[in-house]
Amino acid sequence: MKDPKVVGIDFDGVLVPKNYPMKPFSELDILPGAREGMAELKRQGWIIVIDSCRGDSKGIRDFLREKGVTFDYVGVNPYAPKGVNKGKLHVHVKLDDRVVTFRSWKNAVRQINENYEENGGAD
Repeated sequence: MKDPKVVGIDFDGVLVPKNYPMKPFSELDILPGAREGMAELKRQGWIIVIDSCRGDSKGIRDFLREKGVTFDYVGVNPYAPKGVNKGKLHVHVKLDDRVVTFRSWKNAVRQINENYEENGGAD
């Protein structure tokens, strides 16, 4: 059997507005289009893993369920190959507000600096 398609979705800045320092769940709401986008990914057969630097996986699960957002796992991909680093989420594709997609080193340094400035610098 072929492994399923697994997408990692960042929490802060993708499902909820950027909020640094992190606000409590009670002060958050889902970004427009997130609920529908997540449901569409699921309809297309993706396994959806929420990836977050927040340490409260249960809080994330409870919040997303309360808001009616479709997902499969928080912080773990049970389909990851054996032996992968548990400190880095192994997925096929990742959606994150702070990512620079690597294509070559020709533009990578400039893109990293632009992304840093667009995201307001250091938190």
